[in-house]
Amino acid sequence: MIDLFCPRPCFLFNGILPTTNSCDLLSIREELFSLLLFCDIFIGELPGHKQGESFRQVEASDWKDSVQNCLEYLNTQYQEVFVLGYSFGGLLSFDIASRYPHLIKKILLFAPALTLPRYLELACGGILPLLPNMGLPSQVPKELRTQFWTPTEVFKTLWRIVEENKEKSLQTPIFLCGDERDPLVDMKRVSQRLKDSEYFPVRAKNHPHLILRKHDLREGLWEELETKIQAFLK
Repeated sequence: MIDLFCPRPCFLFNGILPTTNSCDLLSIREELFSLLLFCDIFIGELPGHKQGESFRQVEASDWKDSVQNCLEYLNTQYQEVFVLGYSFGGLLSFDIASRYPHLIKKILLFAPALTLPRYLELACGGILPLLPNMGLPSQVPKELRTQFWTPTEVFKTLWRIVEENKEKSLQTPIFLCGDERDPLVDMKRVSQRLKDSEYFPVRAKNHPHLILRKHDLREGLWEELETKIQAFLK
């Protein structure tokens, strides 16, 4: 039973690529209130995303410490804490839940970057050349090259965190959501790995990796997602 007079905290950890400014995160936060009914939603803006910051100055430890510090603080203010991790934020949420399970009551993973596309794995391993100005290998589809810009160093850092978590599992209850056509996250592999999670596959209207807003999903899916998540959080 949800206590209407005692809202629970849910921390949103964003991805690197599509959500890179505070205005975007605030608008996403407003839409998530219908999914996370009776939750206080906090934004965990990752290092490198704020105005004047650079991804090139951020290490993996900076991202991990940021997530851990946010969750440790919330645990001093609330009895239980939920996390919604999207894309790279999903990977960091998974990482912290595997190391400090007491910090997270339940975890929602939207298109979590627990795997990398084969072309990025090869590129980060130094096998494929990277485009010097794009930070992406030449095999990346044109629409992705024009939509996303991320320095090469960031992908290599992301790859290292993926490798660190490849064999880990979670005791924390997981709700998993994603589009199986996603070119950035292999949702079939992720769902097979997290076989004990509650998995809800969705269909995006446009780019399959963008699923955090109602208008991103095909008709009727957002409402179904609301029902699933509210039951999961009870």
